[in-house]
Amino acid sequence: MGTLISSTQGLLFVILLMVAFSLWLQKYKVCRSLGPVLTVVVIGIVLSNTHIVPISHELYDSISTYCVQAGISICLLSMNVTELKKLNKEPVIALVSAIASVCVVAIVLGMIFAPRIIEGWKCAGMFVGTYTGGTPNLTAIATGVDCSRETLAAANAADYVVSTPLMV
Repeated sequence: MGTLISSTQGLLFVILLMVAFSLWLQKYKVCRSLGPVLTVVVIGIVLSNTHIVPISHELYDSISTYCVQAGISICLLSMNVTELKKLNKEPVIALVSAIASVCVVAIVLGMIFAPRIIEGWKCAGMFVGTYTGGTPNLTAIATGVDCSRETLAAANAADYVVSTPLMV
């Protein structure tokens, strides 16, 4: 079964429209509580499952290849190190303990499940990234460990199935 929009230009337009629409929706309380990222994800899930846009396309690879590095650079450039020094101990302790607990769980479950999953060790690393900084970290780690497209798609799907209901 084909999709309604499959050209690169059409998909780029749909992606930009989804971002603009999700930012516009932030004026409503329900959408503001979800946030623009989750709103875009939900719209993308609906559009791909209703066959309006394809599930896989070379544009998605290009965006993840180039935008991940640009996004990491922008995040690092916008970081204010002097503001980090002013933080109380509690947020720093909370952050370090959250990262440590996610790492411990990933190591333990990785030892159990990694041998049973194709590229299981990569999945463990990607989930550490996603639960310490969100889906962009999952994609960045997948790019860094040269993860296959299929594994990345499966990890993203698993992340959305678990985390989307929790966020809502």
